[in-house]
Amino acid sequence: MPSRQRRGGSQIANEFIHKDVGSSLSEAEYDGIGAHVFNSQATGDILYASSATQLTRLAKGAANTILVMGASIPAWSSTLTSPTITGTGTIGCGAITSTGVLTVTKAGLAASIQNTTDAVSNQVLKLGGGNRGTAADDDNAYVSLMLDDDSETQLEFARLIWVASDVGNAGAATSSDGQLQIQIRRNNSLIEFVNMGYDVNSQGAITWNSPANNIDYTWTTDTGSLRLDGGNAALVCTGTMASAGFLVGSNAGIDDSGSGTITTFSITIEKGIITAFSKLS
Repeated sequence: MPSRQRRGGSQIANEFIHKDVGSSLSEAEYDGIGAHVFNSQATGDILYASSATQLTRLAKGAANTILVMGASIPAWSSTLTSPTITGTGTIGCGAITSTGVLTVTKAGLAASIQNTTDAVSNQVLKLGGGNRGTAADDDNAYVSLMLDDDSETQLEFARLIWVASDVGNAGAATSSDGQLQIQIRRNNSLIEFVNMGYDVNSQGAITWNSPANNIDYTWTTDTGSLRLDGGNAALVCTGTMASAGFLVGSNAGIDDSGSGTITTFSITIEKGIITAFSKLS
């Protein structure tokens, strides 16, 4: 069988070429699986078209990198920029790290997260804000709660805020304190509705805010009661209490066995004026 002549010429780096077998090659050499190779070929390299007429070698990527498409040719990368995942399926991984915005848009349930650890208390989700160079008291982070308004535009109707009222130092003897706030939209503005937690002096409080007195405080129960449980707890009303009467009592003298003294007062209020006050016991 006549030998086939190999066309000579210079090689381009990483190009796809015929394997050099000398000045001529046999039929077996021509048909062999090793007849074509990359210039500088190594295990793991892949083939791509670097132009309309040229096939080129892309050297293998580092471990755990992925193949992404650039403007015209592929490349290896350790990150994905603005990917879109469609369809259904399961993504199994140890951790997902994103330096950009992760957006999930779907009709129906958009996310379901469960910690399946068999434990009394499970951490399901951790939200973090800050990463400031120098943390300061009253640094805060928040979650926006959105709904469509009448123009079908997403609008923030409520906001959940957590506050570092005292940033302290977890590694030293100083204390740290926190607060939780809820803001709710009223007359097209977010206002602080309730604030609960501890201030910089570790003093606890629950504060309800009402602009222009447009809020009602309602305690509804069939058999229970509204109770202040503390050593020196006090119920203070600086406004008008619309009620025919109420009782104010002190059980500071009651011990665990139920023995002690209860002092109870009856106060009658009519149209914002105290009309009767008497000690019941």
